[in-house]
Amino acid sequence: MIKKEYKDFSSRFHELHASEPIVVQIELTYKCPLRCVHCYSDCYNNPTFRKKERSTKSMKKIIDKLYKAKCLWLCFTGGDPMTRRDFIELYIYARKKGFLVTIFTSLAALNDKILSTLVLHPPFSIEMTLNGATKETYEKISQVKGSFDKVMKNIRRVMDAKLPLKIKTLLSKDNIHEEKKIRRLVNSFGMNFLASTLIFAGLDQDTTPCEHRLSAEEIIKLEGVYDEEECAHAGNTNVNNLFRCPAGTWQYYIDPLGRLHLCSCIRDPNYGVLNGDIMEGVRVLSAFVKNHKFQTESKCKDCVYWQACHWCTGKAFLETGKWEEPIPYFCELAQKQTQHEPVQPTRSTIGRPRRLDKGNG
Repeated sequence: MIKKEYKDFSSRFHELHASEPIVVQIELTYKCPLRCVHCYSDCYNNPTFRKKERSTKSMKKIIDKLYKAKCLWLCFTGGDPMTRRDFIELYIYARKKGFLVTIFTSLAALNDKILSTLVLHPPFSIEMTLNGATKETYEKISQVKGSFDKVMKNIRRVMDAKLPLKIKTLLSKDNIHEEKKIRRLVNSFGMNFLASTLIFAGLDQDTTPCEHRLSAEEIIKLEGVYDEEECAHAGNTNVNNLFRCPAGTWQYYIDPLGRLHLCSCIRDPNYGVLNGDIMEGVRVLSAFVKNHKFQTESKCKDCVYWQACHWCTGKAFLETGKWEEPIPYFCELAQKQTQHEPVQPTRSTIGRPRRLDKGNG
């Protein structure tokens, strides 16, 4: 009953505030205790960026502005937000204002003080990624010695504290051999196995992360194929639209420098919210989305099965340097997932992320 009531409330709230920034992710820091080989934001580990992160006072000012802008779902991410010395102070500040706060973290930086604070002031959700069931595989990906034991210990501590924890897995060439083991491990915690196969280029346009992608055949074996009727132009009212996602509507991102972005991939254009009005920033970015149509005869423009494809403008720019350029890997995957008779995936609990997923909201 409670889940149904929340779902109804969430859907209704999105309908009433479809053009307002009700879901916002704040990257509190560029720092992260891990160095995952597939991470798109690995450039955040650059010391130059760390020196520019906004102060506690400035971050609180931004949170105040989000409150006035009717934001409800607030996600603290990074980097890893728990690495900030003032994480507890910022978390409590946002929590007391009434935000539904989600924390994206590796749990590698969890300490006693943070845990006790979360117990006293529970978050809406804690989401972490577990990419290995063994020390060898996990640390091959994290590139940090000792990180597996630390994270496993902290998972158990969070569970013992009965905090709302969600464990996710990014399947790649580095851990696909342990997929069954990871599944069993997650299930042993009393949780569903939630996996994704989506990997894209880094924010600095480094395509190295893409080398860790699974093949189309491996993904189909995990996820199954799409129903063609379900995919054909579903929800596509204007094939000229360059943006076919929530960008410029109800979901936004803010980086550690205090700049408002359309999404995690697109960092330009942006709007400085610390000295500006958030709703003005929303209007600027929303106008950018509405005014940008396809300017070329890109194959992505009128692709029949775009709903089945993970391609988007942001990923295209990071990987190819061009807004409208197709990504061959995603083309191959979409074609192979739609040019089959619908079948059940071999492992049904691995979900396919939908293009219009409402994220934390």
